[in-house]
Amino acid sequence: MIDPSRQVDPKYASAGFLLTDGRIVVGRTVGVSQTQLTLETDPARGKTEVIERDQIEQSLQANRSPMPEGLLDTLTREEILALVALLRR
Repeated sequence: MIDPSRQVDPKYASAGFLLTDGRIVVGRTVGVSQTQLTLETDPARGKTEVIERDQIEQSLQANRSPMPEGLLDTLTREEILALVALLRR
């Protein structure tokens, strides 16, 4: 919660793909076939995008968590303590 990108579980990691048409698509891989990848591009809205494997020029694994930074900044001290107490159960 404090530093969400310090250690990202591989199942939540995103990747960026440079496609042959010049587009860059970033998302978490949620589906794989011999010819296509399905990426979750907007988890809040449930949006996905299918890309053809033969259209991928380059791929990069992202080292950033999909969890936004600064979430604790929106909480009061009391709310943070309550959250920590809940997580310790």
